[in-house]
Amino acid sequence: MLNEKSIRAKIGIFAIAVGLIGIIIAFFAPTIMTETLHFSQDNIILLTLKSSLIIAIVSLVLIVAILILLALKATKVTFSLASLAIVVVLAFCTWSLTNYTAIQKEQIVMKSFNNEQILKWAEIEQVVYEYHDELPYGQYIFQTANEEMVITETAKFGVEEKQKIYSTSRSFDVTFTERKMAKE
Repeated sequence: MLNEKSIRAKIGIFAIAVGLIGIIIAFFAPTIMTETLHFSQDNIILLTLKSSLIIAIVSLVLIVAILILLALKATKVTFSLASLAIVVVLAFCTWSLTNYTAIQKEQIVMKSFNNEQILKWAEIEQVVYEYHDELPYGQYIFQTANEEMVITETAKFGVEEKQKIYSTSRSFDVTFTERKMAKE
């Protein structure tokens, strides 16, 4: 009987393992899901939203906190509430893995949670690239008659991707403007 590990010890060890392995999963899962599920030859660039990464990390922290709570106080009520909370957190994390922004040859898609915004290149009147002298990344502003979509540059915007955005906008007779970002 003394050689057996207690339920609290097992849950504590599991919490540590989830915490250590979960860090890697939380950082890479949103990008891996985006790059595999939403990959298309039509994509000029495919971006994972920063909110997806934040939600994955928060979900990991909540799961580890729930497991630590179970290790400290293991009752039927806490097991029930923890099970429900873990299911909800995992569902929310899985739902956030479908968020992405894609600049494609025919359209621009910005999908986040329950909102999907699609702009066809034919509807876009102007593309503005704003840069800052001191910051490494700028932002692209896609303007139509009624709306505006802003996409902030990341490290994925290489010279080739920037050239494709410029070429695509010119092929649809969309005005492309490059300007210095106004200081706030």
